[in-house]
Amino acid sequence: MDERQKTRPPARRVDGGDYAVTENGTTYYPHVGEEVWFLGAPSVTFIQNSLRFQLLAVLAVKEGGAFIDLDELSEWGVVLDAVRTELTKHIVSWTWTDLHDAPLDSPSADSLLAIPIGELLWLMNAFQAGLE
Repeated sequence: MDERQKTRPPARRVDGGDYAVTENGTTYYPHVGEEVWFLGAPSVTFIQNSLRFQLLAVLAVKEGGAFIDLDELSEWGVVLDAVRTELTKHIVSWTWTDLHDAPLDSPSADSLLAIPIGELLWLMNAFQAGLE
């Protein structure tokens, strides 16, 4: 008889203090003391979308967007929606704040649209980091 019980790994805590922004040679840590809790692991589709999203983000900001065409811009929107949808399924809790240090609503696709793109990229990477 199998004596094992069905169990699942607990949510994984990620320290928001690791997020940094550098402007004009000064580094800022806007999320020190904040945390994000992720449950589960990213799907293969999330990894693919994440990589594509990051590539498109780089192209969009490089030379003021001169290297991105309308088809890629449309694809970026589709990929962004897919990434936000999956992230909201895995972020079970957070203490994230906005630029005015006001707490953001519970993690949702809409709240992920309200944060700067650098923070979204950091959350995507934090979700994928440290997983076996």
